[in-house]
Formats: sequence, structure tokens, C-alpha cells
Amino acid sequence: MNKEPIFKPTFGEYISNREALENEIAFLQTQGDPETAVRSQFYGSDILQEMLNRKSVVGIRFSFGLNENNVPNLILAPLDTYGNVIETEGDGGGLGGGNESKGGNGPTCPTVCE
Repeated sequence: MNKEPIFKPTFGEYISNREALENEIAFLQTQGDPETAVRSQFYGSDILQEMLNRKSVVGIRFSFGLNENNVPNLILAPLDTYGNVIETEGDGGGLGGGNESKGGNGPTCPTVCE
């Protein structure tokens, strides 16, 4: 039985700066105090590129989570076209090591902001 592909590298689209700002404002309005609410999280190109370079990866899924301090934390998972998480090969290429195949814990704003 052949499984149909679910995810494609073409998924997602560019949006205007205005639409992005409207989305950000709408989100912040649901988060209580806008001065203390987590507005964003940063991930560097090293971890993103390492995940995208894994064999058969077509994209990265970003899941919402909370860390041990109840701070919002985006979880990054590299997926193949069928939605399977692609594990690191060998030692993770020096970034993830062992079986740390997902990403998380990027710095958040309001701690680190633009």
C-alpha cells in the first residue's frame, strides 16, 4: 500500500508586512499584558539549515509548547513528505548529538528583542 504524500516543500506563502503586523497585534491581544507576553522566538540559521539538510526533509513543523517555566516555546521538527519526523543521522552532525532530532529553546522576546 502506497501512502500519499501529505507535506510539500512549497507549503506556506509570503504575506505582506501589514498582514504580519495585524496577525501579531491580534495574537498579543489574546495574551494578557503586552509588555510581558512572549511575542517571538528566534532560531539561528545553523539549526534550521542542519534540519533542512537531512535526507528527505521537505520542511519544518513548528509546534506550540510551554517549557518547564511555563514560557511559550516553539518546537521544531523536520518532516518528510509523509509527516514523519526525520531523526539525526549518526551523532547529529555535531548540533543535536545523540537522538535530539527536534529543536527548541530559542531566545524569546521580551527577553531578547529587536
